[in-house]
Amino acid sequence: MESFAADLNTMARTPLEAAHVKALDRAGRRVTFAPGDIIHAPSKPSDTFYYIVEGSVEVFDPLTGLQYGTTRLSPTQFYGE
Repeated sequence: MESFAADLNTMARTPLEAAHVKALDRAGRRVTFAPGDIIHAPSKPSDTFYYIVEGSVEVFDPLTGLQYGTTRLSPTQFYGE
């Protein structure tokens, strides 16, 4: 697995420019997830980019079921391809 940070806690929170957010909104589609939904299973390939508009996303270890540290992705943050 590729990594560009030692862990999610070391990733800088750098919001996208407003023009980029508007372009994402035009090119993509909005989806809503319920609390507890699994957005991406680590064993599955993914070609989706997620930009958090509201709410938050927690990251869990699939083997232990424990949250990775206090990691929580919030509005203006993103992950994926």
